[in-house]
Amino acid sequence: MLTGDSAGGQLALYSAVLSKSSVLRDVFSVKDCGLNFTCLSLVSPVPDMNSKSPISAYTKGMWGKNYASSPTSRYMNFKDVAKFADLPPTVLITSSGDFLAEKQTISTYEKIKDLGVKTELYNYGKVDGKHLPHVFSVIYPFSESGNDAIDNMLNFFRENNISLKDYIEHQNNQAIENYKKNQEVAFTIDQLNDQELFVLDLKYKYPDLTNEELAIELE
Repeated sequence: MLTGDSAGGQLALYSAVLSKSSVLRDVFSVKDCGLNFTCLSLVSPVPDMNSKSPISAYTKGMWGKNYASSPTSRYMNFKDVAKFADLPPTVLITSSGDFLAEKQTISTYEKIKDLGVKTELYNYGKVDGKHLPHVFSVIYPFSESGNDAIDNMLNFFRENNISLKDYIEHQNNQAIENYKKNQEVAFTIDQLNDQELFVLDLKYKYPDLTNEELAIELE
C-alpha cells in the first residue's frame, strides 16, 4: 500500500507508475525500488505541474529551477505518464474548499478510471456551511469529516488490498519461476532440500549475485 497527500500525492502516484516502467525510470534516473504497490490512496494530489493552476507556483521548488530543459519536462503532467501506468486500485480524496488540488484530483480520478483501474473518489462539500480546506483529513484527522475520509480510505484498502500472506506467496512463486528459468529445470518447492532453498532465497534477495559470491555464501 502507498499513500500521499498534496505534493506527496504526486510522489506516490509517480512512484507507482515508475515502479512498473523501466522506460520512465531511465528518464527520471531512478532505480527500481523493488516494491509491489497493491493499493494507492491519494489525498488532494497535484500530479499536473505544467499547468495553469495555483499549484504551478511551486513547480520550480518541486522540479528544480532548470526543469524546462530537463528530460523529465515532457512528463510533468499525469496524462504524460498515464500510458506507462499499471496502477493498483486507487482511492482519491479532496474537498470543495481545496483550491489547490480539487480540479486536479477530479481529473486524475477520471484519467485513472479511463485506464480501467478500479478507483473511487470522495469529494467532500461544505460542513456546517464551511468548505473543507486542502488536505483537510491530514490537518483535522479527528474531525468528523477527517475521520470519515480516513475510514473511507482504510475500507478501500481492506476491500482491495491482497493480504500479506498472499503477497508473500506470490513473491515466492515468482522467485521459483525465475529460478526455474535460470536453471532450466522443473521442480516444486517441496522437492528442494535445505541448501537449494537457501540458494533460492539468496537468488531472490540478491538477483545480481555472481556464482563466485554465491559459492562464498555457501561455504
